Amino acid sequence: MQAADADLQALGAYLAGLRATSAKKGKALYDQYKCALCHAIGGKGGKFAPALDYAGAGGREADWQFKHLKNPKSQVPNSFMPAFTGSDADARAIVDYMMTLRPRKPEPERPPATAPQ
Repeated sequence: MQAADADLQALGAYLAGLRATSAKKGKALYDQYKCALCHAIGGKGGKFAPALDYAGAGGREADWQFKHLKNPKSQVPNSFMPAFTGSDADARAIVDYMMTLRPRKPEPERPPATAPQ
């Protein structure tokens, strides 16, 4: 069984690498399609639509995000967002990027420095 566990770990690492590559492409597509005209990330971008800072932090799964991107009214009937007209592959890359958007972990507190005695 140890070999099977190693194979599963290798497969997981491979898939994570593919997802990271897709997310990098998704960031470029987010910029190319000018999503920031309406959406903000990190305080940069538009204010006409929800900020995406925490799009990957739970709540909405990738499948929901994909459906919403391709046909916003199918998920949010009163949505003003236009449907994404790019390819499904590009939409999935944008969703992979959005799923990386999570709150940053706070820096651990350091004890105050003390003067040498």
